[in-house]
Amino acid sequence: MSKSKSSSSKDAKDAPDSAKVPKVKLEPREAYDAAIEKAHARLQKDVTHATDKLVKALQRRSRHKPAVDPNKPKSPMTAFFLFRKQHHQSIKDSCGKLSMPDIAKKIGLKWKALTDEEKEPYNVEAQKARAQYKLDLAEYEKTKAIKPAGEDVSIPTSPPKAKRQKTK
Repeated sequence: MSKSKSSSSKDAKDAPDSAKVPKVKLEPREAYDAAIEKAHARLQKDVTHATDKLVKALQRRSRHKPAVDPNKPKSPMTAFFLFRKQHHQSIKDSCGKLSMPDIAKKIGLKWKALTDEEKEPYNVEAQKARAQYKLDLAEYEKTKAIKPAGEDVSIPTSPPKAKRQKTK
């Protein structure tokens, strides 16, 4: 066996250079340059397309939440939320360690069990708060209209954070 290996290696050493390297037909330089240009154009098109898609996605994301003026009056609580504010702590204390959704369910059931007469104080308070809100909003609109046209009332917000992608 060792003889055959050594003899084949001698033959390869003794063979002329033309027998060692297969002949490859070389293309002219122009054909090579044209292929490179075509590949470069295709890559540039793909990159431009991907960039356009990314820009559109970011624009869609940033449209969802307008800036909020801190001077604008906050909308008032409804009758249910006034009831919830008053009874939340007592239900939390009486039931022990319940989760927030469970406490919210108990408050909702308690609210549904109330009669219209029992809900009346909360409804009256909510109507008063709504009337006060309308007055405050009208006053706010007047002061907003007085400001010069060039002055922006809104506060710029930072762009929204990108959502995390789930890993497999």
